[in-house]
Amino acid sequence: MIVDGRPVTLGWIAEIIPAIVEAWLPGEEGGNAVADVIFGDYNPAGRLSISFPRSVGQIPVYYGMKPSGGKSQFWGDYVDERAGPLYNFGYGLSYSTFKYDNLKIDSRKVRKDEEIHISVDITNTSERDGEEVVQLYINDIIASITRPVKQLKGFERISIKREKPGP
Repeated sequence: MIVDGRPVTLGWIAEIIPAIVEAWLPGEEGGNAVADVIFGDYNPAGRLSISFPRSVGQIPVYYGMKPSGGKSQFWGDYVDERAGPLYNFGYGLSYSTFKYDNLKIDSRKVRKDEEIHISVDITNTSERDGEEVVQLYINDIIASITRPVKQLKGFERISIKREKPGP
């Protein structure tokens, strides 16, 4: 469990520890909430609101960077490590697992002021009911001004029962 107020470099912790609970600044009842997650009494579905860097050499690392900024090695890895963050904005785990299938996009090109409809089937593949945070990111590669590499355009937290009834 990590209790802090900002992204930190985790180094060997991320390599050796199988799961990390990020508690941020949890307040008076935070200990009880974290205990519920650790002992499996609560199934977490939260997502990171920031990115965690692999090392201090990557700072600043943030999800809304432009293609030309943020890293000297945008198109490739560094000599001694990968260029991407350790944990991306929007990353999160749960005791449940989900399968995304049948992605459908009603149009490949969209004009200004047009809507696009996107759908996906999501199945709970675990033995436990859970919640998933479905996230939609976009990238405008032909914009007349520089746009972020990826931009969160929408999300929805949904509750999905396990597919096979278990004990």
